[in-house]
Amino acid sequence: DSIIYAYDQIERLGIVSRKVDSLDVAPLLAFDFGCGSGDFSRLLLEKGFKVWGYDPYVEPKIVHPDFTYIKEPANVDILDLKVGIILSVTVLDHIVDDDDFQTALRILRTKVAEQGVFLMIEYATDEPVHSSCDYQAFRTIDRWQKALANAGWNIVTSEPVPHPSESPSSGFRCYKKSMFVRLLGTLLVFPFLVPYVRLLLARYAEEVLNSHGVGDVVTSPLKFIQCRPV
Repeated sequence: DSIIYAYDQIERLGIVSRKVDSLDVAPLLAFDFGCGSGDFSRLLLEKGFKVWGYDPYVEPKIVHPDFTYIKEPANVDILDLKVGIILSVTVLDHIVDDDDFQTALRILRTKVAEQGVFLMIEYATDEPVHSSCDYQAFRTIDRWQKALANAGWNIVTSEPVPHPSESPSSGFRCYKKSMFVRLLGTLLVFPFLVPYVRLLLARYAEEVLNSHGVGDVVTSPLKFIQCRPV
C-alpha cells in the first residue's frame, strides 16, 4: 500500500535514527539483516557506519564504498564480522520455523562486538496470537526473551512502536485522513503516475512527521527491542 508505506517507512527510519543517535556505539560497523531496498542501510551510512546488508531476495541499489551486499545465507555464517550494530526491521518474525529462528539469533550473536548492540523492530505481542498465517510467526515478547537468552542475548529495552492498522501514531492518523493524501490515492490507479504520487506522498509524510514527531503509542504488536550480548 503506497499510502501506508510512504508514512510508515519514514516513521520507522525516524525511530531507528533516534535510537542510534542515543547510543555510544563502537566500532562504527553495522550489519543490516534483511536490508531489502536499503533504506536503513542508507541511514546507517549517513551516520558514518560501514555497512554490510544481507537479503537473499532483494539487492538494494546502493553504490557506496562503505556498503557491501550479501546475498547467500552461507556467506553470513562464514563472514568474519564484529560489528557495533546489528539491525533487523520486521525480518526475523518471518522466520517461522523455530529451529531456523534460533539458529539465526545464534549466528547474529557471533557477528557483534562485545560492546555492540542488536536493534530490531519486530512483531512481539503481549498475548498469544492464534493465526493461520504461514509466513509470520507472531511470537510473544516472552518467547522472544527466551529465544534471545538461549542465543546469548539480553533484552535491555522493549518499547512499542506504531503499527499503521493496529496502533497508528497521531501523525499517521492525521496524514491518512488528509484530503491531499486521499486525492493522491485516487491517482495510484494510473501506472505512469505512480512514481510521482509516491514521491509526493513521501514529501507530505515527512512534513506531517516533522510536525507530530515519531512513536507516540502506548501499546502495539510491534516492538523496538534493544539487546546486548551476554
